[in-house]
Amino acid sequence: MLNLFGRNKNNESSDDAVNIIAKDSDSKYSIQMDLKGRILFISFGLKEYFLIHDIYDVSQILPTDMESLCESLSKSRRSQVTKCEFSGKVWLWEFSVQDKNNVLVKLLNHEDFERDNRADSNNDANQLNEETFGSVPASICVTSHDNFHVIYANERFHKMFKGAKELLNDLSLLINNKEVLSDINSSLQDSDEVENVLFVYKQQGESFWQNNDRFISVNIQRSNQIFGDALVWKFEDISDFKNLQNQHQLYKKKFNTAIQAATEGIWEWSKLDEHGDWWSKPMYSLLGLDKDNNKPSLEMMKRLMHPKEKKVFDRLLENEIRSKQYFSMECRLTVKEHGFRWFRLRVVGAFDINGDVSKLIGSLVNIHSEKTNRLQLQQEKDKAVATLNSIVDAVITTNADGVIEYQNSAAERLTGISKEQAKGMHIDKTISFYQEHSLNDIDNPVITCLNSGERMSQKIYADMLDKDGTRYTVQVMATPLVRKDGQVFGAVLVLNDVTNIRVLSRRLKYQASHDILTKLINRSEFEKRVRNAITQAQNHDGNSAVLYIDLDRFKLINDICGHAAGDELLKQVAKLLRAIVDKKNSVARMGGDEFAVLIENTHISKAEKIANKILSELAAYRFSWDEKTFSIECSIGMAEIQPSCDGLTYILNAVDSACYLAKESGRNCIRTYCDGDDTIIERKGQERWIQHFDKAIENDDLVLYAQPIVSLSKQQPKKTSIEILVRMLDDDGSVIPPNAFLPAVERYDRAYKLDRWIIGQVFKYISTHKKHVKKLTKISINLSGQSVAEDELLPFIQQKTREYNIDSSQICFEVTETAAIANLTTAIDLIEQLKQDGFLFALDDFGSGLSSFAYLKTLPVDYLKIDGIFVKDMQTDKVNYAMVKAIHEMSAVLDKQTIAEYVENEAVVELLTEIGVDYGQGFHLGKPEPLETFFNKGSMFNFANSAA
Repeated sequence: MLNLFGRNKNNESSDDAVNIIAKDSDSKYSIQMDLKGRILFISFGLKEYFLIHDIYDVSQILPTDMESLCESLSKSRRSQVTKCEFSGKVWLWEFSVQDKNNVLVKLLNHEDFERDNRADSNNDANQLNEETFGSVPASICVTSHDNFHVIYANERFHKMFKGAKELLNDLSLLINNKEVLSDINSSLQDSDEVENVLFVYKQQGESFWQNNDRFISVNIQRSNQIFGDALVWKFEDISDFKNLQNQHQLYKKKFNTAIQAATEGIWEWSKLDEHGDWWSKPMYSLLGLDKDNNKPSLEMMKRLMHPKEKKVFDRLLENEIRSKQYFSMECRLTVKEHGFRWFRLRVVGAFDINGDVSKLIGSLVNIHSEKTNRLQLQQEKDKAVATLNSIVDAVITTNADGVIEYQNSAAERLTGISKEQAKGMHIDKTISFYQEHSLNDIDNPVITCLNSGERMSQKIYADMLDKDGTRYTVQVMATPLVRKDGQVFGAVLVLNDVTNIRVLSRRLKYQASHDILTKLINRSEFEKRVRNAITQAQNHDGNSAVLYIDLDRFKLINDICGHAAGDELLKQVAKLLRAIVDKKNSVARMGGDEFAVLIENTHISKAEKIANKILSELAAYRFSWDEKTFSIECSIGMAEIQPSCDGLTYILNAVDSACYLAKESGRNCIRTYCDGDDTIIERKGQERWIQHFDKAIENDDLVLYAQPIVSLSKQQPKKTSIEILVRMLDDDGSVIPPNAFLPAVERYDRAYKLDRWIIGQVFKYISTHKKHVKKLTKISINLSGQSVAEDELLPFIQQKTREYNIDSSQICFEVTETAAIANLTTAIDLIEQLKQDGFLFALDDFGSGLSSFAYLKTLPVDYLKIDGIFVKDMQTDKVNYAMVKAIHEMSAVLDKQTIAEYVENEAVVELLTEIGVDYGQGFHLGKPEPLETFFNKGSMFNFANSAA
């Protein structure tokens, strides 16, 4: 049936269809239907015709196969023209698809239709009455065509303008707007129809509406079929719609203003309209684009995306938008002149009846600074977590209530509780602390820290048990976490497992104060105790005594039986001393074969008794090793600690001097230090010499001397070498002989300093006097036993060799037999290392020791210097002659050359030449001279000629 309200048979609103038709200017005589042939809307023109001819079913003038026709249209998408017969006439209709849901049907022969039916309309005009217009749901009135006097008005018209009866007879008075009336007249001159004329009606008197001003829409059509040549007026109150429209426009304007002024970019994409993409002004500024030269589109935005984020965006559009109808993501977009920047992109989708996305609306927010900060913060957090997990310290964090929030891997290993288990547990339930080496528990530092809010800056050592009962010693540090307002919101607990360190610390502390071999206290600890005894004596709390013990036969046992035997002897002597001396007194190993005893709060006479007991006990003791038995003797120096004592150095020098005098007195005896003793005074003289030496070596008040070593061989030309000697200058410039200061240098461990000074000065001289030096076969430099035992000597020589560019084959180092054997292993290593660098070695004073020949094969030397004690009177002593001959023959077998010392006369030279000794050295062949004088006088040539 005909539906004048624009609704289909199912009474569903078809407003969208009406709007689509209204856009079509050629749709005056048209019908809107869906693809199944169901009518959605009939235009006003057709309604009029059907109303006149009592046509209430428009399907009578449409083709009968509408459904098949519409189905064909949906497939071909092309317009089709068809015809049908009704009331003896042929009706032509054009069918065209408007979109995928609607079809527009137009009447092509409507002009004939009007002309043919106009006569019938005139005949029927008089039959129209109130019932005809009364049934129309609109305010209708009819006026003459030449003026606006009302001929007819239906009931709805009167109700609409209730209270304005005096105006209803003349519409020009009702409209009351000259411009509107002029527009109506002008439009009627050009057309028989005027549509949607709008005027404002101001109600006079009692108002029918909520307010006086109403918006009225008028549609006018000229008709000569009803009341002759007349105008049919249709009035519609659109006040509510107009107000809504105005509000909508206002809101739209405000919305657009807000969008364009916002920092957030808004964009829209429509599938139905390929030209319908839209961007707000901030979109362009955010992306650095020019609005005039860049057309907005979804594809352009995707082109600006980083490839990684573009894949994510496509996936979200494909999947997540369908399930959630929206999504949000962070992505990088290229911004002109800035490169990629981070944005937050939010998208909301609209869908058609098939569930496909028909429209997307999105927003874009610049989050580059926020994202960069978050990334940096995350990197720092990851770095912090990685650092915490990589450090060996256990780190645990808690909240303000002491509940664990985090622990690193080290804490997990230390407590035996996993991170997942620990999280949420109270710190007291996880770790309990105890005093070291006891079961007495102590307060948890975290709880103390949280309660007091004070940092426990001191390092606390405590024991703890893991879940398996294993005990650890840990270093504990608890620190509160405090906000700016001073409120404590948690704590950090750091645990450092120091179990091994504490054990090692106790061991090192013991080792620092004890001798590892004998388990007695060492020199450092002994000196500390002596200082305390001196302080007590100075405070008149009682005198004490110090004994200094030096074993007399220790070197013999070392030489014959080896170092293992020597170590065992030292342990047995330590045990013996510990048994003799009361436990309240101190026994120490001072180094080598030297021991010391501190007897506190005693008189010197009582100390002498203890010293005598030690002397007799050691004399009676027999040491057995490898089926050999040795007696042990010792020399003891003793001194009393009195209030007048001048400090630790005074006491140690006193007992050392006394012990040295005991050795010089024949060994196995006791000497007590006394200020008036002449021998002690002499000993103190050595102390003064060492002070003089320290000053001399600091100020370079030492002088190098040279003594020739002359070749005695008859088979080869005479060659000369020199041995470097040293003298010290007194304050007045006079020369001090070596026997005056060298004993003090050796005694007080300064020999290694002297050796270094000599090496440095000789190497420097060689580098600046190469013309003189190249005429020598070799230059010999003496090394003391102290230097041989020093680890730093080798790198020192190597450094000086490089510094002065020394020809190492011209340098021969001399080591005394005693020094070499006393430091046998070190000496062998040193000699082998320096020989690899090209240096030569001589073994000085050979033959003086009891085991010279036993060590001869062991020491890799190039020369043997025969001790002068055998050389100086070999022409009168047959034993000495035989000794020199034996040493030379043994050297020849071992492919070593010999040098005879103390050559004092020509008779000795002849005997040495007869035996075949290679070189000689002594006053007969040349006396020591200052190095400069030696070269300036040409002494080496004189010596060579005289020897020849």
